[in-house]
Amino acid sequence: MRFMVSVNKWALYAGIPFLLGFYGLYLGYLAATYDDQGRAKAIKTQYQSVANTPNVQGLILGGSNAVFGLSAQQMSRELGMNIHNAALINEGFNLDNYHQFLINLSTHLRRNEVEWVFLSPMRILRAPGQYDEPTRDMTGRAKTFALLPDKTLLNTLLDWGNLHRPSDDKYYGNITQYGDFDFSGFNCTFYETTRAFEPMEDALLFTFVQQETQFIKRLFPNATVVLVAPMEYDPHANTRHAYFETMRQTMAQKQITFIAQEAITDLELMCDTEPHPNVQGRAHRTADLIKQFKAQREQAH
Repeated sequence: MRFMVSVNKWALYAGIPFLLGFYGLYLGYLAATYDDQGRAKAIKTQYQSVANTPNVQGLILGGSNAVFGLSAQQMSRELGMNIHNAALINEGFNLDNYHQFLINLSTHLRRNEVEWVFLSPMRILRAPGQYDEPTRDMTGRAKTFALLPDKTLLNTLLDWGNLHRPSDDKYYGNITQYGDFDFSGFNCTFYETTRAFEPMEDALLFTFVQQETQFIKRLFPNATVVLVAPMEYDPHANTRHAYFETMRQTMAQKQITFIAQEAITDLELMCDTEPHPNVQGRAHRTADLIKQFKAQREQAH
């Protein structure tokens, strides 16, 4: 009996330090081998491409909905102005990161020549807080050492064994000279997420739009900001009509240009999740934005 007690004590004293040491090494391994899926490359390409584009007159801002869903090349051709897509995957993981990205980007162009900014934030169609991860930098890497791992040990072992699903193969680093996302080599297998349409309260909506508009105007003082409600896949598209109508009235009262893009109901136009159309879906959404933008400009004149 005493022997068994001694063995148990030895296992306890030796096992706990071993597990803690292994856990620490595992966290260190995850930090050292973090895969940003091309985010850092995309950011670097953004800076380079905007610097090589003379007289940038328009910018597309937002998160992955605008990365996948809007084409600066198509808008440049149809609107007769140089437009650059400065949207960022995950919107930089939080607004502070995205703002810093835009500040960095603005140093590579003539800020006073920017006339139009198309702001397409997914957060206006979601519950507050879903798109903010303050502990991450704009590539998704943890800013500080975290005690909880981003990936389970099982998923790591599956990756080592090359048994992960093909739908997990996502690479965001291929960006064109217009800042548009290059779909070549990207897996567009669709799967539904748990993030559903949820109207933002009027007070929160206006505060967010006002703060973002003021920030953008400080960077690009001659720009007119166009708030765009993103188009996404929703077979029950009529659920958002009332919200968009309320938004139109609210934005008109505040003298903010607003364009609401209705939902996509054709699954053939989608890439991997509800806010992400494929190449054909991007052309469809961009054409809709161009049509509405031209109509508003003609009405204003």
